[in-house]
Amino acid sequence: SLKKHMVDEWIVITKEPPRLLMLPKPKEITVASLISDYLSFKASNNKSEKNEDHFFLKELMVGLQLYFNRALPMLLLYRQERRQLAALQELYPSLEISDIYGADHLLRLFARLPRLLIHVFVPEGDLANVLSKFNDLLKFIQKNATKYVNLKDYVLVDEAMLALGVQPSAPSSSSSSSSSSSSSVVVEESNIKQEITLVSEEIITSSSEVTSRVVEDANEMEVELEDKTCLEEVVTTTRRGRPSKRRKMEDA
Repeated sequence: SLKKHMVDEWIVITKEPPRLLMLPKPKEITVASLISDYLSFKASNNKSEKNEDHFFLKELMVGLQLYFNRALPMLLLYRQERRQLAALQELYPSLEISDIYGADHLLRLFARLPRLLIHVFVPEGDLANVLSKFNDLLKFIQKNATKYVNLKDYVLVDEAMLALGVQPSAPSSSSSSSSSSSSSVVVEESNIKQEITLVSEEIITSSSEVTSRVVEDANEMEVELEDKTCLEEVVTTTRRGRPSKRRKMEDA
């Protein structure tokens, strides 16, 4: 199961000897390709589905992909994976995160969604619809798990980094190790705070009332609204409901 894969993944990454996923993922199994495959699957298997429903699903998946690109560097990486991300971004500056990473990391986002969505101002009915679509995507990943996730893709850290042209780092002293461990706790606590403010402050909808509530929350927490696009597509799509005639003409 996908849950078992995530547990096994945690073991191979955090236990000795630690391992990393070989990246970038082959193009056909990146998050971008997975979402494209899912949309094609839904289109071919639900030909009787209303155009509005497919439009809604497509917009939701676009929003999910955008949020994955934003969330991964801050929320979805183990500590030892951050150096790998830096090397990947240096080697592939033109690629989005969703063109590099695959289902392994997308599953981590789904694991965090219940906690994240607490801070999303969405009507209960709309939220239930969004969660239903995400659950269907998870079923698609589960059905095709042998294609999208494989623990054999995890190799020793040095091997994964050498594949990116990065030489193994020198072993650190016990004192520096202790200092690093202490620093990592501070970073983790900071990331958790950022996680909550990121979601609660960046969900900007078409409703001015909701927007003002988000700004008020930001002022209370004395945090700047650094970027307002994170979950916009995910949330605004649910509040818009059906696409306007003008939107349909633009898409056509």
